[in-house]
Amino acid sequence: MNRDDLLALGKIRGVHGLRGDLMFLSYSGDMDSFAPGVAVYVGTPDGRFENVTVKKAKPHKKGFLVSFAGMDHINKVEKLVGSEIFIKK
Repeated sequence: MNRDDLLALGKIRGVHGLRGDLMFLSYSGDMDSFAPGVAVYVGTPDGRFENVTVKKAKPHKKGFLVSFAGMDHINKVEKLVGSEIFIKK
């Protein structure tokens, strides 16, 4: 996967609780791309893109809370803080 093939949706700002929820800041302020079951890509620090599936998403304060399938604990998602989320163009 190449970054030119992807569109950035926003950035993960931090973790929320112990169950794998992430605080997400949407660049557009819109969450239409985060319906449960939708595949998105997380940019990794080494320049790769990890494919993940949205488990749930909901508004929270000035952003959104998002969780991904198979990532149900803080230890599995802490590494994603600061990463951008992408979809295919």
